Amino acid sequence: MSRARPSLTFACVYNDEDTLRECLAASLARISDAPDMELITVDNRDHSFASAGAALNHAVRLSTKEVVVMAHQDAYVHSPDLIRETARHLWDGTFGLLGPVGVDSAGFVVGRMRDRTALIGRPSPEPTAVDSLDEVLMMARREVLLEHPITEDADLSWHAYGVELSARLRRSSIGTAACDMAVTHNSRNLNLARLEDAHARIAELNPDVLPLRTTCGTIGDAPAPRASMLRRARRLAGRKRRALLIRVRQARARQSRPPQVDLRETLQDLAWTDHPLAIINVDAVGRFDEQAGGTIRLTRDGRPVTFAAVGGVDEALRVIEAVPEDQSALVTNLSVEDLSAIRRAGRRHLLGGYAGEYWLLFGPIVDTVPPHWFR
Repeated sequence: MSRARPSLTFACVYNDEDTLRECLAASLARISDAPDMELITVDNRDHSFASAGAALNHAVRLSTKEVVVMAHQDAYVHSPDLIRETARHLWDGTFGLLGPVGVDSAGFVVGRMRDRTALIGRPSPEPTAVDSLDEVLMMARREVLLEHPITEDADLSWHAYGVELSARLRRSSIGTAACDMAVTHNSRNLNLARLEDAHARIAELNPDVLPLRTTCGTIGDAPAPRASMLRRARRLAGRKRRALLIRVRQARARQSRPPQVDLRETLQDLAWTDHPLAIINVDAVGRFDEQAGGTIRLTRDGRPVTFAAVGGVDEALRVIEAVPEDQSALVTNLSVEDLSAIRRAGRRHLLGGYAGEYWLLFGPIVDTVPPHWFR
């Protein structure tokens, strides 16, 4: 049995009205004209609900649609229609819980998604089995969530409740999968308070599904044999050798050896003017650029940011050329060959680095890079 166009409820518990309005609500504004889609928001600014599970279960009960899509307040859904198209897989009999990004049994991040400033995850145009999903967005049939509600366990109040649901559904032979859905997670920071408690609780409740891979580490990971430890050490050594930060000023290439810098986590270290910082993601392996459509404008730390995804470095160069000299940009998800192509284009005032993939900053923002990046 399948549904060609299942009806959707987007459900969100929020504690920051501005973030909700700018991200999730703005991205779903046009569904007000779609009778088969609705948005239910649960205001938890007064802490009425002790857990995300309690709030989301309340939204599930209020829902009048076939599928409930549970999303964070800082998620930007580029295409509600793509979400609905993906939701039809919930009737295929293989998977009962779907999301845009998860981790498979081999430890790979599956599903192409923009996480803060960069694209992450292996492309997954069709649902791919994963151990667990990130809670940024998850969806299931309403009847499944009524039978298997989100946990309201105190140790899982705001962390890993989606991981716990994945594990619990597995015990009922209900699979979990990641699939590309064109979502931007405009998370401001990493809140890891009590994450270890949440993982310990999941291990206690679900010993039969361990080890369990998540976007925040592996739960119940057994000690590695000596041979595996040696292989891991060699891999780490290789990564360190590749972790060169390339600094280029005034069109002069000069390599240095500071640590890797992940701009998903450290962008707040930088300052830019009232002009928006342009973030350009190069997606040479997936279709995020096609699915996400054009440029969107959000804020980070109260400062304006524009986001655009392109399909390759040639298109990235056209976007870069359109950025005025007095504005700044960050280009992510680059290869070594891409770096060379951009440098040959003659753009001045560049700063590059590596964090899984290469990135480039250019414009006045380069002058605000803090000294600790180069220690």
